[in-house]
Formats: sequence, C-alpha cells, structure tokens
Amino acid sequence: MLGEIAKQSEPRIRQIFIADADGANGEALERKLFYARKTTENLVRQSGIPGAKDFYIVTRSSKTIVYKGMFMPYQLRKYYCDLQDERLISAIAMVHSRFSTNTFPAWALA
Repeated sequence: MLGEIAKQSEPRIRQIFIADADGANGEALERKLFYARKTTENLVRQSGIPGAKDFYIVTRSSKTIVYKGMFMPYQLRKYYCDLQDERLISAIAMVHSRFSTNTFPAWALA
C-alpha cells in the first residue's frame, strides 16, 4: 500500500511499553520519559552505529501514541494494524496531514 519512495525509505518501527519501577505517574512520569527519550537519542547518535543519524523516537509518553508515516490519512488504519483492533479505545484521536512541495519526502518529516 506504500508508494515507491515510502517503501525505499521505510524505517524499522517498534512500539514499546515502559513501566516505571518507582511508581511515578502524571507529570513526574512524563518528565522521566522525556529525559529517557532525549538521552537515548543522543547516545545512539553519538555511538557511531551505522544508520544512527536516522534514528529517532517519535514520542515517549504515558498519555499519547503517535503514528507517523509517508501515506495518505485514509491509509493510516491499514498500515498500523493495531488501529483495527476493537480493544483499542481512545477518548480522542487527531489526524494531521502535511503535504510539502519544497522538501524531499522523508519518514522523519512525516
């Protein structure tokens, strides 16, 4: 379902779940997750691992799930199969699409 440019540059996508061993919640947990995201991104980028420059974490939050991709909004549910699962419940969902004519398409910019 992806176009050729999107297929050629499609990243490896992983979704992880993190439990706080200290039992933090609310804003304290959000701060810890933000710090962990920034620390991880910096360590990977400085590691010298091949492809490290392309590494990024979309979000680490106990409140928000972010789905990114180089596709049309109507393709979102088909690409991310968990969105088809009836057990997935959300109070609100927002879809934002951006179409740029002055940059080359890239997943990181999606």
